[in-house]
Amino acid sequence: MKVSRGSATARSRYSAGVLEACDAASNCQVSDGPFGLSIGFVPGEEPGSTNYTRRFAKRFDPSVGMSVIEARDESGMHTKALMGDKLINYGSYEPWDAIEQVKQACYETSCLTASPVTLDTKIISASCDTSAKLVLKPSGQYHDLDERNNYFEAAKAAVARGIQEKPQTYTGPIQKDGISCILKATEHHQSGFVSVTKWDGKDLQGFLSIEVQAKEEGGDCDRILGIAESVGGAISGLAGGFFGLASLACPKN
Repeated sequence: MKVSRGSATARSRYSAGVLEACDAASNCQVSDGPFGLSIGFVPGEEPGSTNYTRRFAKRFDPSVGMSVIEARDESGMHTKALMGDKLINYGSYEPWDAIEQVKQACYETSCLTASPVTLDTKIISASCDTSAKLVLKPSGQYHDLDERNNYFEAAKAAVARGIQEKPQTYTGPIQKDGISCILKATEHHQSGFVSVTKWDGKDLQGFLSIEVQAKEEGGDCDRILGIAESVGGAISGLAGGFFGLASLACPKN
C-alpha cells in the first residue's frame, strides 16, 4: 500500500517517514493494523522464514555475550525511533517500568497485538479513589528473544527521558467519624506511543511499537525534539551497537 505524506499521519501513529521507508522496502508492507496504518513484514519475509535467514546473517558477538543478527552490509544499518506528541498520565507507574511489563505479551519472534497488557496505577483526582488503569498495546516482529530484549531496552531508554513528574496531594472532606483521606503521589507524564524500527539500508530488520492508553494530557512535539539527541545517543549505544545510528522523530497525531 503506497502512502502519501499528507494522509499518512492523519491515519497512523507512525510517522510518514517510517511508512514511506516501509513502502520502499522489499520485505515490508503497510496495511491497516493496530495503530491505523501500520508496518509489518511481507508474508514469507518475517523473522524465522528462510528468506529472512538468507537476508541476514547471525553470529555470536563476545563483546555483548549473545548471538546477534547483523546485516551483511552494515554500512546501511540504522534505527528510527518515534515518540508520539500526545502526553498521557501514567500515574504512579514509571513509564519505563510500564513498558517492561509488556514483555509478557511478546514471545520468541513477535508480540500478541490482540492481547493488550493492563496495569493498575494510581492517579490523584477529586476523590478518595486513586485507582486507574493503563492499557498497553504492543506490535512487534524480531529474530529471537535476545533481539526482543534489545528492542525493549531501546523503547525504555526513550521513555525514560523527558518524563514530567508532578507531585499531587488530595485531602478529602471530613467524614462523620472525623476521618478524612489524605492522598499523595507523584504522577508521571510521558508520550503515549513509542516505536523502534531497525533498517538495513532499505530493508526492515525488526521493530517494536507500543501504544499506551490512558487519560491524555495534551502536549506537542517540542518536548520530544528537545530530547531527540539524548534518545538517539542512548539507543545507538545499546547492545554493542546493535541498532547502528539511531534517530528520534515525533509524529503529530
